[in-house]
Amino acid sequence: MPTRWALPDAGRPLCIAVAVNELAKEGSFVRRATFLEHGARKSSLLSWAWSSAAGMLSAAGLIEADDFDEAYWSRVEGDWVLVANVKKATAAYDAYMTSHPPGTLERIQSRSMFAQTLEKLGIGLTADDHEVFMNHLVRQKKIFVEGDLVKLAASGPVSPPTEADRGLLSVRVLYAQLEAQIDALDKRIDAAQERIKAALANKPKSAALSYLRTRKQLEEMRSQRIATLETTSSVLLRIEQAVGDAEIMATYETSVRTLRSLLADPALRPEKVDQTMDALSEAMADQADVHDAINVDAGIDEDEIARELEALALEEKEAQDTKTDVTLPEAPKTQLPAAQEQARPERVAELA
Repeated sequence: MPTRWALPDAGRPLCIAVAVNELAKEGSFVRRATFLEHGARKSSLLSWAWSSAAGMLSAAGLIEADDFDEAYWSRVEGDWVLVANVKKATAAYDAYMTSHPPGTLERIQSRSMFAQTLEKLGIGLTADDHEVFMNHLVRQKKIFVEGDLVKLAASGPVSPPTEADRGLLSVRVLYAQLEAQIDALDKRIDAAQERIKAALANKPKSAALSYLRTRKQLEEMRSQRIATLETTSSVLLRIEQAVGDAEIMATYETSVRTLRSLLADPALRPEKVDQTMDALSEAMADQADVHDAINVDAGIDEDEIARELEALALEEKEAQDTKTDVTLPEAPKTQLPAAQEQARPERVAELA
């Protein structure tokens, strides 16, 4: 009995080949080579006749299930692409690009730079997955791949790279190489310093002197690389500014064409505008005449209305004054009896 796909504890699952074939027929699994060439499309690896015949023979007991699965496996063995995983990766890529839109420089990357970008998606893509996924993004017009150059879409479908894009990539690659060289030189300088200390402690000074010369050479080389890195950084900034200026000018040119297209409308010609405005003034004057004709004067004297309104206001004021002018009674001048009885003991005490 074949045990090539047996699990240590559970043995070998049966009918794996049939399951893979069914998933391939419904489009969930696609051969890697087929995906790279045609993308995610349904592919039936086995004919319906073979699948049906093999199934009937196995059900009738004419062939053992293990033998059938072993013979069937050779037809499905190989590298497959799970379409669901591709869709998941695409959704993660779109979300990342929406939250981290690439700038002018970031839209031009090398393959290694783009691999680092894919690692930021956090979905665990392997090196083999990168090729498949990049192929899918190219088919979706989200990126354009030309040799080592990977151009990301800014908005809408990505456009083919230009000479400026290729030049920008070479500068970006140089910048990345300089950064890596400086990091490596820092490590070598630190190592040389440790050797100097060890030589001074355990060896003659001649060995320490040799290590010191090496460290000085490394430091000089690092200084040169740092100067070159600063120059390259300045070049990148100027390129970014130039690309931005070019995009602004392209937008201006588009605006000019749009404005001229609108002004080309016959309705916006100066003589047509004057004619329209004159007609509008005449129409408004006619409407005013109609309004005056409808609102005929009823013969009401406005001065008389004003006098009557003033008289009503005066009458209302006098009425308010009458309400507020109330005469209160005077307070009694004689002392109340209760008060007199209370005051009598005090008078007796005073006479005593």
